[in-house]
Amino acid sequence: MSMKSTQNTSKHSQGFTLIELIIIIVILGIFGTMGADFISRAFKGFQAANSRIEIFEEGKAAMTRMEREINNAIPNAVTTVSGGQELRIGEINDSIMVSGNVTGHYIESPPTNKITDETGGLQAGAIVSINNTEWDTFASPVILDRRLYKVIAKTGKEMTLDRTIPPDSRSPSKRFYAVDKAIRYYYDSGSAQLRRSEITINATNTALDDTAFTSVPGYPLAANVSNLTFHYTPGTPSRNSVVTVSFKITKNNESILFNKDIHVRNTP
Repeated sequence: MSMKSTQNTSKHSQGFTLIELIIIIVILGIFGTMGADFISRAFKGFQAANSRIEIFEEGKAAMTRMEREINNAIPNAVTTVSGGQELRIGEINDSIMVSGNVTGHYIESPPTNKITDETGGLQAGAIVSINNTEWDTFASPVILDRRLYKVIAKTGKEMTLDRTIPPDSRSPSKRFYAVDKAIRYYYDSGSAQLRRSEITINATNTALDDTAFTSVPGYPLAANVSNLTFHYTPGTPSRNSVVTVSFKITKNNESILFNKDIHVRNTP
């Protein structure tokens, strides 16, 4: 009886056969491949999501910066060049207007070389913009054709300008704005970047031509950019100017298209 028990035990302790081992190896291989594919897909999904988040944050930051400055542009002192891949604007100096306690409304009627604000005044040396109807009147190479004037003296709320405002340059609403810089947004094809640069306006003879803008080094607002376009719709007495900005950012085979209509909040 004990002999049979020993024989049966030895039969059952022989282990797996070769076929069973092959089957197990094949099954484990299948599960391993499935697991690796699942992990790979999960990793790629995470990488794609992470790339899209980075693209969104970068594009949003660039758009927010441009929106803030375009909102505060001199009315109609806006232009696009290079087939719409570049935008130039004149920027209002809000800080100097606030510190001077000015409303931006004067009371005189041209021709005059003096303007009196309703509540305050700008100090000598300030540059003011009056009724710029287009970029050419803001940045004309002929000083006398520009609608930029330098304050040379201030007496109370009255500001004396460096030259007379002619009748045809009168602002319909008698508005004036302090201005301190012209801003350029442009596409750099070599680095595939959306870049920004600026020119400080410190006198009425400041050059605002192609040479002046391209000589100023810019810094990137966004990288990996393509399809950048600016479109400008001039303002009218009943409608503000609008700048449409569109660009695409691509990173790690992921792309997001950014597009926005930005209104210039100021009126002539």
